[in-house]
Amino acid sequence: MRILNLKSPFLVLFLVSLFCSCVYEPIDGTVESNAAFKVDFNGKTWIAQETSVVISGNYSDEWIAISAQDANMNTISVNVKNNLAPGEYTISSNRLTDKVKASYEDENDEYIAISGTVKIISNANDRIKGTFSFATNGASPFQITEGSFDVSY
Repeated sequence: MRILNLKSPFLVLFLVSLFCSCVYEPIDGTVESNAAFKVDFNGKTWIAQETSVVISGNYSDEWIAISAQDANMNTISVNVKNNLAPGEYTISSNRLTDKVKASYEDENDEYIAISGTVKIISNANDRIKGTFSFATNGASPFQITEGSFDVSY
């Protein structure tokens, strides 16, 4: 009986350390990363406070959705087909056929990119790096220039 009592604290300590040392992996597909994401926006450099990457779609039509948010909860998103090789891809107003998409969202609305480009510099080993620029729809379109990302997924 005494042996059991001596082992119990060690067992409890082991179980507590096991559960407390687990790595958090969200079940919604989001991977938070210490990614680099910045743009020139309205003449100022916009640097993300938080960046997330989500893989969505099915096996034959997967997308890498890269989203960055600033301190005011404004979000810039760039979405690229998972299987894109390095190269330059055009954003048009036809979101059904484009291989890349982008948007800007603030407290008022979401503004969809209707023109622009995304240049994939590399896409290998679960990491994608590239640059982008785009113009959005809306009564007062936003111009996002000199954007760059370097994220793991």
